[in-house]
Amino acid sequence: MHRTPLRWVGLALLALLTLGLTAPLATAETAFRYWSYTTADQGTWTPASTGPADVQPEEGSVQGMRFAVHGTTARVPRTAPDFETVCAGTEPSADGVRVAVVVDPGTAEDAPEGATPGPATGTCVLAAPGDSAQDVLAAATELRTDDSGLICALGGYPATGCGDPAPAPEATEDAPVELQVTAPVGFPAGSGEDAAQGTSPSPAASEDAVEGEGAPSWLVPLVAVVAAAALVGGGVLVSRRRRGGDAG
Repeated sequence: MHRTPLRWVGLALLALLTLGLTAPLATAETAFRYWSYTTADQGTWTPASTGPADVQPEEGSVQGMRFAVHGTTARVPRTAPDFETVCAGTEPSADGVRVAVVVDPGTAEDAPEGATPGPATGTCVLAAPGDSAQDVLAAATELRTDDSGLICALGGYPATGCGDPAPAPEATEDAPVELQVTAPVGFPAGSGEDAAQGTSPSPAASEDAVEGEGAPSWLVPLVAVVAAAALVGGGVLVSRRRRGGDAG
C-alpha cells in the first residue's frame, strides 16, 4: 500500500494558502521543482499516471525524465521520444527488453540557484525480465532519493534539494534540444557503438506543457483533489515513488 509522506501534505496545504480561493490568484501560485516522469505514446510524450517504480517497460518503449519547475501543468523532455535513435545498433535479446531512457535536466531558468543543467541524454538499457522503469533509470544513471523514495536527482543533478517550492513558471513552450546518445547499458560489448559516438539531432518535442489532469501523480493525490476543489484548474503535482521488489 502506498503511503503519502507527511511532508507533501504540508506542501499541499502551503500551496493552497498561496493559491487562495479565487481563480485570478492562481496565476501567481507557488510551484515545485522536481523530476517528472513521462512515457511515450505514438511518438508523443505522455505524463505518467504512476511513478516509475510501478511501471514495467516493454520492448521498444521510451521512458523520459524532465527536471523543471512544474505548476498546474506537467513539463516533458525537450526531445521527441525516439527509440530508433537511442537504441540504434542494438538487437533484441532473449535476456530482456530494450528500453530507451531520455533524461532532460531542463533549462537554466528552472535550475536551483547556483546549479547548471547538463545536456539532454539518451541511453539504451537492456532491462531484465521484471525490471521496473525505476530499475531501468537506475541502470542508466545515478539516482538520489529522499527517505520517502521521491526521486530527488538524476546523475547528481541537482546536487541538493528535493521537490522544493519555486515561483510558478510562465506558460511557454520550450525549444527542442539536441539529444546526446550515450553508450548502451546491459548489452554485449560493441552494441550500439555507432549511436553513442556523439550527439544526435532529435525532432521537435511535443507540446512542453500538458494539462494538469494528465500530469504524473507522484505528488500526494490530496494535492490534486484539494486544489481542484479550491479553484478551477488548480493543483500541484510532485512525483513520488515506492521501492518495488523484482517481479522476476
